[in-house]
Amino acid sequence: MAEITVAAVTYGQMPWVLPSFVYSVLAQTDSRWKLIVAHDGPSIDGTREFMESIIKQFPDKVRYFETSERENCYGHNLRDLMIPMVDTEYLLLTNGDNLICHTAVSRLLASFDKGQDWDVIHFPLVHSHFKYTRFKHRFAYGCCDISQFIIKSEMAKKVGFRSREFAADGVYIEHLKTAFPNMRLLDIEDILVIHH
Repeated sequence: MAEITVAAVTYGQMPWVLPSFVYSVLAQTDSRWKLIVAHDGPSIDGTREFMESIIKQFPDKVRYFETSERENCYGHNLRDLMIPMVDTEYLLLTNGDNLICHTAVSRLLASFDKGQDWDVIHFPLVHSHFKYTRFKHRFAYGCCDISQFIIKSEMAKKVGFRSREFAADGVYIEHLKTAFPNMRLLDIEDILVIHH
């Protein structure tokens, strides 16, 4: 059975923002998920202690790490470190200030449960940059947020997350499309993430 790793970057998002995100993952109606949270630099706001308390409850599902120094490049360095850690078939990269709909894992894995196979599943989200309205264009640079698709982990591992520029999300998508020009992409219309 397919599983999804939700891999999130965080920095200074305690005491409310990061826990809200983590609890939105823990609240999934489908248990086929794992969670990786990475902090950009040493945490001094209780992030480590909070994540350690979550890991005690879910030792087989949740991982946490922080880097020795803060790079301050929108978390792109952390994404590059997290991708090789993924041991599930699919990967969702996101941020620790977002919220995941409680049925997201179930909805994203529904087509696989029916015997279908996709490389990418692309979905809309509600986006803070657009006054919390529905955001979905297409799977392309400038038209897709990092949090609105899952991808086969083996593809993400082959490409890596190399860019450190502001729009590295879009660069990552274009690297994936170049490396896998015949990828099988499914578009669904469920809003599964709230982007803050």
